[in-house]
Amino acid sequence: GFVDGNPELVAGMALLAAAGAFAANMEIPEISQSFGLGGGFDAEMGVRLGRIRNLALEKIEAKLKWQSSQVTATLAANYEDSKLGGGLDLSYKPDDKLSMNLHGGYKEGQGGEANLGLNYKPRKDLSIGLNAGWSEEKGSNVGVGVKLTF
Repeated sequence: GFVDGNPELVAGMALLAAAGAFAANMEIPEISQSFGLGGGFDAEMGVRLGRIRNLALEKIEAKLKWQSSQVTATLAANYEDSKLGGGLDLSYKPDDKLSMNLHGGYKEGQGGEANLGLNYKPRKDLSIGLNAGWSEEKGSNVGVGVKLTF
């Protein structure tokens, strides 16, 4: 083929492409990988290294997720912009009528936060929701919502 018959040309084109990427200071795409661990567990890891002429560990994150038929739990940790963060998310959905979500998290420089959400759908056309939350930045909040579809 062409590559086997012209190794010098192919190598020269690869070097020109690399020089162009360096000159343009291209951003290196974020690298992430997900994999199943068995028993309802999944893991995900990712890293962002910045630009070609300024390689740095800009972001690293890891997640561990467990899921059953009614419960999902996710534990996450990250480092971005020289700040540590992380969180825990739990959700429970025993049937099509009821769902509950709980979130707790922390980000260096922003502090902690917690949120609780409940949603009840007694009929196909009616949904009732309740949300309560707190964060160090914004304080407390409570919300109630009713949705009726005609």
